[in-house]
Amino acid sequence: MEKRIKRLEFGIIILVLLNILILLFQFAPREKKHVEIENPVEKELPREFNKEIQKRVVSEIEEAYNSNKYSELHQIFSEWAQVQISKETIEIEFSKLFKVTGIITDNAYSHYEYSGFESGGDWFNVFYTTKFENGIGTMKIKLRVIGANWEIVGINITLDEI
Repeated sequence: MEKRIKRLEFGIIILVLLNILILLFQFAPREKKHVEIENPVEKELPREFNKEIQKRVVSEIEEAYNSNKYSELHQIFSEWAQVQISKETIEIEFSKLFKVTGIITDNAYSHYEYSGFESGGDWFNVFYTTKFENGIGTMKIKLRVIGANWEIVGINITLDEI
């Protein structure tokens, strides 16, 4: 019986020591692994999409949106984008959005992001802080740039504050 108790005591001591070691390893300072997130290379917006052109494009979008002329809004998109989305879809989606936002009353260029190279071109998102009748939001214009030519392939309007 005494041998059995000694073995149990020895087993308990080993378990306690193992638990202490496990705790030490869990809370011991470790080297932090440096993880780099790959960002696409930054590129400048094309010179052909200068401030003057941007103002004209944003003005056309604003005018078509405010007057509910969704076929004109559809014409702002490139041929490539027009094949992707129908006039009917634009009318349905933008009319729903218009009910929430109201008219665009003002906007200002915010910034742009380079999304990368895909489908034979460079992709950019150009952001405008936009004031609506019912709040403040963002208008994002998605550009596809091939060589010196740019085309609008998407417009995204969000209402951030009511």
